[in-house]
Amino acid sequence: MLKNEPSSATEKASPSPISSPALSGNGKLGQELLDAAWKGEIESIKKYLQEGADVFYKDTDGFRAIDRARDNGHEEIVELLKATEGNIEQE
Repeated sequence: MLKNEPSSATEKASPSPISSPALSGNGKLGQELLDAAWKGEIESIKKYLQEGADVFYKDTDGFRAIDRARDNGHEEIVELLKATEGNIEQE
């Protein structure tokens, strides 16, 4: 057994559906935005966007919040993020 390897299958952590850190964008509130998009929490999305969340943030799998929302059928969030992305010029 390797050092720090779980000793049994029950000790293994389940993988997170959303990876980090950011690979693009400035990362401001990016992970929070991704998590909220994944869960369909539109009020949280609106709050993060008002606080300047990075809509271009990508997780280590290359997905943005809009992708996670689309994958989970959260169409209202997809439309909100699409409109927001259209109003921001990516650096």
